[in-house]
Amino acid sequence: GGRIEFRLHDAPDLGAFEDASFDLVYTDLVLQHLPPALARGYLAEFTRVVRPGGALVVGAPDRERRTA
Repeated sequence: GGRIEFRLHDAPDLGAFEDASFDLVYTDLVLQHLPPALARGYLAEFTRVVRPGGALVVGAPDRERRTA
């Protein structure tokens, strides 16, 4: 009943979405796992689809974390 819609997206771009069609674009700990060219492409797409006055939140680690 809300304004959220979930979609499975497997394309290398966000061409299925119109310009300025999102109030919020959020990604956390994902882009660093992509090849650099693909990550840059997604960043460009995120800025294209977020509306003026909307929010774009990108979470990326600033250093490697040691694991056990």
